[in-house]
Amino acid sequence: MRVALVLVSFLAAVAIVVAWVERGETPPHLTTPRAELEAGGDRAEDETLGRGLHLAGSGSNLVVTRALAAAYRTSRPNDRVVVHDSIGSTGGVRAVASGAIAIGLVARPLRPAERELGLSVVGYARVPITFLAHPDVRDGDISSDEIVRSLRGESVPWRDGTPRVWLLRERGDAGSAVVASRIEGFGDAEEDAIATRRFRVVYHDDELTRAILGLRGGLGIADLAQARANAPTARVLAVDGRMPSVVAVSDGSYPFFKDLSFVVRNAEDPSVARFLAFATSEQARQVIASAGAAALPLEAP
Repeated sequence: MRVALVLVSFLAAVAIVVAWVERGETPPHLTTPRAELEAGGDRAEDETLGRGLHLAGSGSNLVVTRALAAAYRTSRPNDRVVVHDSIGSTGGVRAVASGAIAIGLVARPLRPAERELGLSVVGYARVPITFLAHPDVRDGDISSDEIVRSLRGESVPWRDGTPRVWLLRERGDAGSAVVASRIEGFGDAEEDAIATRRFRVVYHDDELTRAILGLRGGLGIADLAQARANAPTARVLAVDGRMPSVVAVSDGSYPFFKDLSFVVRNAEDPSVARFLAFATSEQARQVIASAGAAALPLEAP
């Protein structure tokens, strides 16, 4: 009973914060935490569930952050780390600012109003943004022109004649914003596709990767870490001849990427400081690379 009360109270507090700051076509949510606790802990019996270090925010951060949390537990088994499902970058920032969680996960720069909240930002990974296609797609690459024209609804099929069918992210998605800044015409074409309901819109990273696996001719934008974890059989496309990889975003040869950061209100809190020290350590660099991202700061060539 005590466990249930603690957990319900925590989830209610974060849900209120998120509902206040993020209202959209689909309301964001914070689901029950996954088993991001130390090995051997029984969630049903552990009276301290709900305590410890809680992290929540952008779905783009989850694969890399969960890998870091798992590695961290091996060196500090008594430090509890809970990584919750996605509530978005905005939700993560506000949840930290309100004190509902200790560490927020963001996949975009802080907005002007957020920079006034007095939070510390710690960058830890750079993840390639990929153009991901259904496993049956045999094309190895896609051009910027094909991307924009197909988004506009023009007939630009795959080479075997299968129509390209986009799966779009919601307005304001960080990955789409990066692509729009790199490919001329993408932003306008995407906005028109959303406004006219030309293609389906999905609201979570893992939902998009799963949807691509089930849609013949499907095409969408997803982080490399998410693609590896949730859709390993999907086709990762080169863009204008440039293939996404950890090395390519490290050396600057691939232009589509997002920087992942932690945001904290009290970096001197001992549990927060210990986790941040680990997440930016040399050991963590290998964990981050294995998860499909480049550790920050980037190593000099």
